[in-house]
Amino acid sequence: MRESNWWYGVAVVPILTAVVWISHLGAEAGFPLLSVITGIGLVFVGGLLVPLFSVSLIMDVRALNQSENGWNPSKPLYYFIAAIHVFGFVTPLVYVATLFGATAYLTQRHKNVGSP
Repeated sequence: MRESNWWYGVAVVPILTAVVWISHLGAEAGFPLLSVITGIGLVFVGGLLVPLFSVSLIMDVRALNQSENGWNPSKPLYYFIAAIHVFGFVTPLVYVATLFGATAYLTQRHKNVGSP
């Protein structure tokens, strides 16, 4: 089985979330153009990328468990993270918690598989 590229969908959400937060801090510091980037970024990250993240995490875990790469990530753990990520719309605390889960996943994936 060839390597899974689903991890891109997992990685894009934490990266774009960081960009949105940096833009927000810049807007608060007096750069009004960055508030436009923050607004567009919140809609994009919140509305479009939440499903992408959840589906990508599930599909990547599934692909890695089916391959013979030596690492089988925990399906219950990462499926749970993917499921509760959708509730990031309700409370930012859940969203932030799942971003930590995504970062841990990508770190473990890198150590065990070599990418990202």
